[in-house]
Parts: sequence; C-alpha cells; structure tokens
Amino acid sequence: MKKYLFTAALTVLVFSCKEPKEEIPNNVLPMNKMINVLIDIHLIEANLSSKNLPRDTSVVFYNLYKKDLYKKYNIDDSSYTRSFNYYSTRPPLMDKIYEKVVDSLSLLEGKEK
Repeated sequence: MKKYLFTAALTVLVFSCKEPKEEIPNNVLPMNKMINVLIDIHLIEANLSSKNLPRDTSVVFYNLYKKDLYKKYNIDDSSYTRSFNYYSTRPPLMDKIYEKVVDSLSLLEGKEK
C-alpha cells in the first residue's frame, strides 16, 4: 500500500511542477508567423552579405527589402520589434522558434546544392 501511495504522491508532485503554458499576447506575432519572418530576414541578410556591398549600401538595400517583407506579412516595424523582444525575453520560446528557422534554412541550403 505504501508503494502505491508513494507512486501517486510522486506522480502528483511531478505534474504539479510543470509550468503553465504561457499565452502569447495579441499584440505579438504568433510563433509560426515569427518563424517565417525570421527565415526571410536571414535570407535577406545572406543575400546582401554575399554581394560584398559597402556597408551603407547594404543598409539601404536591407531597409528596402524589410519594407517589402513587412508588407508581405502585413506587419510593421513596431510589431516586429515588439514580437522579437517578447520572444527574446523567453529563451525557451525563442529556442523553439530558432530550431525551426535553422531547420528551414538548412533545408533551403540543401536544395540549392
């Protein structure tokens, strides 16, 4: 009987220690959208860095590409920044996001070879 009581108590203890799932606020991009935005941002950065442009020229092009990117995802700079800051202050969420970003970029790189 003590064995079953111990097992039950241990089970309750383990499940009670689990953190509650955090709900993402409405003013933050959902994780899937944030993943897609970050993939495109990294592709833009890679494209520009491969062209060996002067830094000031790269910044101009980056800002132009970013405007198109924001239009594509129907977001603005403040919503992106707010979302990035939100996820950055929650490392487990940012880790999940970047796992998917890296996987997607690796798949794209593999297709190019």
